[in-house]
Amino acid sequence: MFGKIVHLLKNVIFKSVSVFSLLVECFRDYRRYVAYSATFKTFMNSERLIEGRLTAHYHGIEKGLAMKHFRPYFGKKHIEAIDYYLTKLKKLKKKGKFSSTHVNASLSCLKSYVDKHDYERSEYIENVSTILKKHLDNFGVSIEKLHSSTTSYDCSRFDGDNDFRSLAHRRKSVRVFDDKVISKNILENVVKLALTSPSVCNRQSTKLVYLNNEKLIGQLLDIQGGANGFKDQIKNLVVVFSDLEVFEGIQERNQPYIDSGIFAMNLLYSLEYHSLSTCPLMWPSTAKNNERLYSLLDIRKTWEPIVAIAIGYKPNEVVKMPISKRVDISECLEFR
Repeated sequence: MFGKIVHLLKNVIFKSVSVFSLLVECFRDYRRYVAYSATFKTFMNSERLIEGRLTAHYHGIEKGLAMKHFRPYFGKKHIEAIDYYLTKLKKLKKKGKFSSTHVNASLSCLKSYVDKHDYERSEYIENVSTILKKHLDNFGVSIEKLHSSTTSYDCSRFDGDNDFRSLAHRRKSVRVFDDKVISKNILENVVKLALTSPSVCNRQSTKLVYLNNEKLIGQLLDIQGGANGFKDQIKNLVVVFSDLEVFEGIQERNQPYIDSGIFAMNLLYSLEYHSLSTCPLMWPSTAKNNERLYSLLDIRKTWEPIVAIAIGYKPNEVVKMPISKRVDISECLEFR
């Protein structure tokens, strides 16, 4: 009897310590995010912080310029933000701090925006042109050095080479899809290949939900909120989840996102291998959005949403897509 009481007390103490430790670590995560993310930063004194905000805004322009149904004068808030963050970055340039990759990409977006509206040189477009010229002078960049913010992608062209280097460079986020139905057999083959992705202790927490119901997809995209410019193109959607029930302990609290994030990338490559186009869509994870998602799809609340992926066959046409300039390797890789 005494042994059972001791065992029970040990379990109670262990669980109490675990709960307290988890609270401490979650509070630490909260403090780190508040301290280091751009969420609450009011002083733009970090190059990396400015680059992050700048990239988000110029990519918004890139995407708008690549849409199948172009909307004139879109993205005015993005233009204002690009001007603001380039001005902030210019101040850091005096100290020798700035990334040519992000500066050139931002300036290229402004130029492409002006060029796209060249048929109608309104007062607003003249203002954007003035902003472009100002920052070209500020950063000493020649307009001839700028690239287009979009590129043409021939979806019908495939040289048959599926070695990994070719496949990785070929995979792009496409926002135009063929209406052709994706067969169950193809989807199963796609997932079978994606299942080769590693996971901690081989726990394989990833769960997928495939949607091809137009109404259901529309409702989910309304929650997601980031595909308004091309939601009419999305006839097939996969939502990636991670089942929290297979994880344990404080040290594994981030593992669902790591494991299913790795799976999601493998899934993107598998879809490309099977000649299917993709566009990953960030999931806006809030308690309200997640509850709406659980209700809409009628799934277990132990499944943590990771990402939604628009998928479809490649259209037999040349489509526009954002150039999505990658940083130089020196901005990514460090040696110690």
